[in-house]
Amino acid sequence: MNIKLFFSTTVVFLMSALLFTNSVSAKTTENTSNYNSKGLTSLDDLPSWFTKSLARERTLKTRSTFKLKEFNVNKKVKGKLKLVDVADGTWYYNIDIGASSPVECYVLSEFDGPANSLYAILDNALTVGIPELNKKPLSSKHNLALGSGVINGTPYLLLDILYVVGEGDQKVSGVLKGLSAETGETLQICMHNEIGYRKTFFSAFESFVEAISEKQIKPEFFDTIMQFTLNDIPVGYSREKFSKDAEGDIQIELESSILIPVDAGSISRVDTESKSWSTPDGALINENVYSIENSALSASLSLSSEEDKWKVDGELQGKEVEYELEYTDWLLSNYGSYLALLALNKSDESSAEYNMWLSDADPSSSLKVSINKVLDNPESNFKMDMGPLEVKFLADDNGVFLNGTMEQGPMKMKLKQLYVKGQPSLP
Repeated sequence: MNIKLFFSTTVVFLMSALLFTNSVSAKTTENTSNYNSKGLTSLDDLPSWFTKSLARERTLKTRSTFKLKEFNVNKKVKGKLKLVDVADGTWYYNIDIGASSPVECYVLSEFDGPANSLYAILDNALTVGIPELNKKPLSSKHNLALGSGVINGTPYLLLDILYVVGEGDQKVSGVLKGLSAETGETLQICMHNEIGYRKTFFSAFESFVEAISEKQIKPEFFDTIMQFTLNDIPVGYSREKFSKDAEGDIQIELESSILIPVDAGSISRVDTESKSWSTPDGALINENVYSIENSALSASLSLSSEEDKWKVDGELQGKEVEYELEYTDWLLSNYGSYLALLALNKSDESSAEYNMWLSDADPSSSLKVSINKVLDNPESNFKMDMGPLEVKFLADDNGVFLNGTMEQGPMKMKLKQLYVKGQPSLP
């Protein structure tokens, strides 16, 4: 189970919960497209022409060839695709989907993450591109919809924004839709500046992402993607991948991307990546964590064992740090957490305790994690205590996390499995 990212994401949720529950109306629109999204703005008070325009769609019958030799891409995609510009590891495309405005897509080889980079590109369009196009200043914006899901084993994020440019009787309203997905070495971001065509836009993006992800080398023997929801709104995902290296150790790659509304027009965004190694019996060897919050580096930390001591160095909130853990015994890895869960499930014991390094809890020390059996509950068969946090979850017979819940006052955070490949044990 993805304990490290579950803890870090829970911390982010707790920090944002008060603003979120006080600012986002409980009256939300339902998902009206084939992608996994949830409306954040009620459409009841909008004019009828606007709601009718939102329902517009087109059938994508045209196919065009998408070639990108740098990443071995050569495949037909939906819509009429055109390469517009190439510069500094960025490929910029337009896709004609039969609407008044084209879909704009970027392939980025350097990026902050699916959440931060998506927000940055949409924000630039809202503050620069759209005002220049309309020759009117941006006067307001509102979060219209958030979403997350999976395209052929690749997780994605969705953010739609309702905006108004101009003042008085010169106001013009519009909808800027955005989607992002990370596929191996690149990040794909597409946006569409037109009311409606939500399914059409997603279909073009889906085809674009599949063309790139199809050629990705996937050496992992286990890959799982979990969706985060906050008060039933899909706000992000985490991904966990295990592969075996040449020395027989386990390489663990963890990713999470989150978009959290903090008021009607603002979004908090967090992208975290972690790479670590574990012995086959579940003991952590070393770990590197990298996190970006709201377009700024929040953490870049490395944990290693030197002379039988655990040492941490790197950058935290803009300051250079160096720690030596008081705890000197072995630490449980994320791979090891699956082994621990299986061992507990097969034993007569009701609980088990382990020490882990969770950088978001306290990078200068280890944290005791307790896993407990839960009996006679169809919705959860285990409970996990991580410091002040308690999470109840359901796991299958292989220890794979299926869904989980944590409640804190008016906030209810859920995780559910969207995708899984393989088993979390050595083949």
